[in-house]
Amino acid sequence: MRIKHAMFAVAMAAVLTATTAYANVDLSGSYFRDGVGYNASQGGAQAQFQLPNTDFKSRLGNENNTYMEINFHDTMFKDAASGTQMDFVFMPAMGGCAGNEAGRCVSSTGNTLGFASGALYIQQSYGLVKAPTLIGGADIWIGNRYYQRHNIDNYDFFWWNVMQGHGAAGIENVDLGAGKFAFALTRMSSNAGAIADSYVVPDLRFVTVPFVPGGTIEVGVDLALSTGKGIPSAVAGGSAHSTLSPWLTLLYTQTIGALGGDNFIGFQYGSGAFVQMENGSPLLGGSSDQKQWRIFDQLVYHPVPEFSGELALFYQNKTLSNAANDNGFSIINAQLRPAYHVNNWFKLAFDFWYSTISHLNALSGESSPSLFKATFAPTIVAGQKDGLWARPEFRVFVTYATWSNVAAGTPVGSVGGSDDAYPGNTSGITAGAQVEAWW
Repeated sequence: MRIKHAMFAVAMAAVLTATTAYANVDLSGSYFRDGVGYNASQGGAQAQFQLPNTDFKSRLGNENNTYMEINFHDTMFKDAASGTQMDFVFMPAMGGCAGNEAGRCVSSTGNTLGFASGALYIQQSYGLVKAPTLIGGADIWIGNRYYQRHNIDNYDFFWWNVMQGHGAAGIENVDLGAGKFAFALTRMSSNAGAIADSYVVPDLRFVTVPFVPGGTIEVGVDLALSTGKGIPSAVAGGSAHSTLSPWLTLLYTQTIGALGGDNFIGFQYGSGAFVQMENGSPLLGGSSDQKQWRIFDQLVYHPVPEFSGELALFYQNKTLSNAANDNGFSIINAQLRPAYHVNNWFKLAFDFWYSTISHLNALSGESSPSLFKATFAPTIVAGQKDGLWARPEFRVFVTYATWSNVAAGTPVGSVGGSDDAYPGNTSGITAGAQVEAWW
């Protein structure tokens, strides 16, 4: 373990030395969080509260992991006459595993690096050409990147993040007058044991400004085009797999001056291989009768200096197979995160979250699980002018959760994703402290 820690230290020292050798390297776009937490009602490590089969949780006072990503950005070449420049972006990351327990997190090679609860890996590595004179000022890029991803912040849920984890190439910011166009292309593999399918995935996006001042509309189409490699002739239930799987997105964003923030509402539909609508994770042999649609809203507000926060609503409906019973579910999530700024450097933050699942064609005796979670977090913050987005934040927190109709043995409050921290109980309390920053 000491050797691995030494290797990590040497690697980071080399990177930091490189940043001092070249003055045009910057660290913008970086992030980290860390902390310590406890299972206040049962003892042991802090648990995370989340219903099974859901894609996300409410974050505040409900994260028990260490995560850090450092974004290095270097302009390698710039032509003063044309404005053309060539950039390189490199982002190492560490963490992503829960529990803060030694040995919990390993990399894909089975080696634990960095702290005992984290693994060192690469999140982004790509080249970018900015060409003001090319096709309406387009940017051309190749490599692995966070490609125009969107998220609901308090869920830490990136609901449109297709390219992450896959090498890709694309052109973006093409000014068409009425809006901007982007196109990217990647290849993905879907794995299930020894069987894998390969997909070619084009991604098309168009952003336009509607008639309402301060508003934008974004339309996106992602297609998973199956090559047929490794795909069985039929999937569960006898349906043939889909060779063309769509993922459609419509997003409307509006600034609201009176509230000091903005609001977006989005709609997505995916089927076949894109029934999961997860980050670069197509479903093996997904059939056309497997589908998901979801609609969501996020409102960020800061109407007066003393009051800020976020409201998020999310509904999703999944049909997973054509089986006669229990072939999917619908999920409703609602969350309110208000904060009162006592002064410029200190605030009282709260979070209230409700989540419930209704099974489609439920089996006899099957109930609808639900979860309510509340957090109180006194917070030292770097100023109040940015409201919800002001960072860094230094928090202490207490979180209470209660749940019902959850199948026996299914962990709702869990450590490391599976360990049941509250066996036989229907409520739990955690407490701790956390620091979070981005720059």
